[in-house]
Amino acid sequence: MHRIVSGPTLPAGVVSAAWKIVYVPVPKAACTSMLWTLADVQQETADPLDIGSAAAVTRSLLVHEPAFWRRTALLHSLPAADWSRICGDDEWLIFTLTRDPVSRLWSAWQSKLLMREPRFVGTFGDRSWFPRVPRSPRDVVEDFRRFVEALDDDEALLRADRHWQPQVELLALDRVDFTHVGTTSAYSRTLDVVEQHLAGQGWRRPLASRRENATLIGLDALGAVDEDVRRAIESIYADDMRALGYAGRLPERSAPPVDDHAAQLLVAAVRQIVARHERFGDLLELLGRAMTPPLM
Repeated sequence: MHRIVSGPTLPAGVVSAAWKIVYVPVPKAACTSMLWTLADVQQETADPLDIGSAAAVTRSLLVHEPAFWRRTALLHSLPAADWSRICGDDEWLIFTLTRDPVSRLWSAWQSKLLMREPRFVGTFGDRSWFPRVPRSPRDVVEDFRRFVEALDDDEALLRADRHWQPQVELLALDRVDFTHVGTTSAYSRTLDVVEQHLAGQGWRRPLASRRENATLIGLDALGAVDEDVRRAIESIYADDMRALGYAGRLPERSAPPVDDHAAQLLVAAVRQIVARHERFGDLLELLGRAMTPPLM
């Protein structure tokens, strides 16, 4: 039986009453991909030009904005009576995806801070740990490690943004019972669970699977995460490691380290993305748009 909570005590998420699905996204744990899959199920067709968002730097990221979901309820604003009915109905699928804390932090730091998304420059750009526009792979490695040290020293920073906030806090595991808690390393397994649930509810089409917002530089590509850094991150996210079953599990690995030439090409790609984000920030400032964070 699910514990009954409501209002601000519920995490951010989407609710499909038609298909009896609740999904609670964890930032940097395949949440953009899964939200787009569920948007297809819900037949969401919002026009990007109709969504007045200042936070999203790509169209695919608009799926995190409340205004995108016009046919779908949002979990955090669900009336208590509706949540009570969901909790009392075993036919509902309440699920999420989690990620190894080390690879999740690397992805979050890279996509939001290293790539200098305008909202993050505005919020954190004056911090001593904020990454440089890199000119070498060494810059990337040094700046990531400096951010890990900052997280270890500053508990407020650890909770300053959802993209690196502990997953157990985002999921409210002490208040919400999940039917399924998947992992990004076994993403296909969660897709199977969702598809089987939908079939039981009358779904008769193939489930669309999308890969969105992928990390440019793999976890092991530049050697930024040595054993000392890994242990530090696992200590910072000890609650995630323990509660989500990552303690004692083999570390998540990506492609092996790249050679010097490939590493320089990756840094060049980062610089190109940074240049576009900087110009995007200029335009937002000219338009007077507030860079508010998305809900999910």
